[in-house]
Amino acid sequence: NSNALTGSNALLVGPALSLGSIGSNLIPTQSTSGGTVALSNSNDLSGTTTVNSGTLSFTGANGSLAGSDVTVKSGATLNFAPSTASSVTRIKSAALNGSTLSVTGPSFATTDTITGAVTLNTGANTLTVTPGTTGSNTLSAASLGRTAGTGWALVNGVNLGKDSTTT
Repeated sequence: NSNALTGSNALLVGPALSLGSIGSNLIPTQSTSGGTVALSNSNDLSGTTTVNSGTLSFTGANGSLAGSDVTVKSGATLNFAPSTASSVTRIKSAALNGSTLSVTGPSFATTDTITGAVTLNTGANTLTVTPGTTGSNTLSAASLGRTAGTGWALVNGVNLGKDSTTT
């Protein structure tokens, strides 16, 4: 794959970087420049991935780190941005620390899955699901929890908790 990036060190990003795949020995993190890393293919990286600043975005129908726990630091963003109708396991778990988890959808029905927990560790976190003009988006996780007394979330979306068969 000509878009594959491999190595054994951290990935520091400037304004923007789009990749199809990353190697299994690379731990993607972001520099303090607040750039964006966009992953469009399924990646086999396992362990913990940390977003220090800026945005880590999983794009397209396949962008994922399904075997990775993702820690999102204060002010950083974890984004799922499907481009077609899809049902994708994006990551293993998410730990939010005064950060944002967002799903921005196309005009198709999509389901973005986190197989483990979303944990609100510290600070004010934001969870946002924004569907496309004619589509619907679902963010699914095994559980939503918080560290006692420290983490909380503002939840934004359309028809939150509404059964799609109810009129």
